[in-house]
Amino acid sequence: GVSGNGTYLNMLYTDAYVKSYSPDLIIDMFFLGNDLSNDSASAVHAPQFGSDGSVHLAPPKQSHSKTYFTIKEIAKSSALIRTIHKAYSTKKQTPLVPSGTSEADALPIERQVYLRTPPSEIMYAWETEKKLLAGFTQYASTSGARFLVVGIPESFAVHPELVEESFPKFDLALIDTLAPENQLGEISAQEN
Repeated sequence: GVSGNGTYLNMLYTDAYVKSYSPDLIIDMFFLGNDLSNDSASAVHAPQFGSDGSVHLAPPKQSHSKTYFTIKEIAKSSALIRTIHKAYSTKKQTPLVPSGTSEADALPIERQVYLRTPPSEIMYAWETEKKLLAGFTQYASTSGARFLVVGIPESFAVHPELVEESFPKFDLALIDTLAPENQLGEISAQEN
């Protein structure tokens, strides 16, 4: 996967680079850990919808020069820069303390999808994702292809012994490691 990509950017890439190959099957790899936030209204390349609710494929505008991308590529190979970026990214994420808990530690937005009772922002994000997946299904169909979405779980969903490490100092009774997978399954079942 590519950091920062979600269903919407995958649709754009499919339209720009894959469609000309006339595929029989289009597969969207959905990382359950962050693709939901990658498709949020606050994402760098937020999904665009028409007035009828259909997905509008509007390629993102390139706002940086070639020099910027060269510097960015060099910075990506620096362990120091990656460490600083990870710390900054973790710090800037919107924290949330679920209602009904006295936990002092807050969860980053990417972890909020694992709450047994997710906040309204997460449910809204799932509604957006539902529209995107319906749009991708329709896009594939009109292109003569079938569409398949594959959920890629977080490591702790596959290895339960990692849950405590992934949610330090948090009441694990509030966590459902299969919540995003189940939600994606429900959407997929509705869309066939």
